[in-house]
Amino acid sequence: MDSHRGSRGAPSRLCRFLSSSAWLIPVTVLLLLAQFAQDDLSDWRGLRGMGFLVEPLLLMLLILQVLCHPKKLGVRWLDSRLMLHLGALSYSTYLWHQLAVGGARHRLMSLDPAVRVALTLLAVLVASHASFYLVERPALRLKDRLARTMHTV
Repeated sequence: MDSHRGSRGAPSRLCRFLSSSAWLIPVTVLLLLAQFAQDDLSDWRGLRGMGFLVEPLLLMLLILQVLCHPKKLGVRWLDSRLMLHLGALSYSTYLWHQLAVGGARHRLMSLDPAVRVALTLLAVLVASHASFYLVERPALRLKDRLARTMHTV
């Protein structure tokens, strides 16, 4: 039983260390940016799938660090109205982002990478907003109306 507790303690200590200081957040962000740049420069993801392991682990670490330091200057902006709005669009963004990214890869390859990224982000935002306001919100209102009708029956 003690050996089991010891093995659970190691990940816990590692998590505490990796989230112990808000100064580790920029390090994680830089590692993520380096990973993304590496992905763009070569097909590093194909290298035994390491890209599919590294990015989620770094993102998980970043989320842990942000949750542990919500009041720090570099993190507080996540509670801004803009970020809360983007959070409300997250499901719509999830639904439409691959279409925009895939389209940009095939149709915009001749453009400068910064222009390609900006146009891709714009396409994702337009599709997400359209989906959110034209489909998701009306469907949620209909669901609420049906729920109230079911309660009164």
